[in-house]
Amino acid sequence: AGSHNGYSNDIGHADDGVVTQLYFLMNILGLKSIVFAAVFLFAKDLEKEYMKSEEVLRSILPPAILKRIKRGEFPIVDHVHGVSILFADLVGFTKASADLHPNFLVGLFLNDLFHAFDEIV
Repeated sequence: AGSHNGYSNDIGHADDGVVTQLYFLMNILGLKSIVFAAVFLFAKDLEKEYMKSEEVLRSILPPAILKRIKRGEFPIVDHVHGVSILFADLVGFTKASADLHPNFLVGLFLNDLFHAFDEIV
């Protein structure tokens, strides 16, 4: 009843199954594409930050020391007669450098500070 050749209902059901499978496949591919794009962008940002940190390290450390750090050597202790190296984080220095004249900041403040460190050593 309703079908003249007996195939139209079967074809209609077959089309529904194909459409459902295509819809499911498109959803899976869409989700995978979004996840891939997010991971790709995250990896790109991570690589960018890694390169920034490498540049900072290269700007403050000698190449030989940088290699030793990358090899996992810790602590790095070398003795050089008559030389001291000080790494210091001066709390409030960034704000002070924005507020104070460079001549005062370097000429007086930093000079006095490092002179005091030299006296201690």
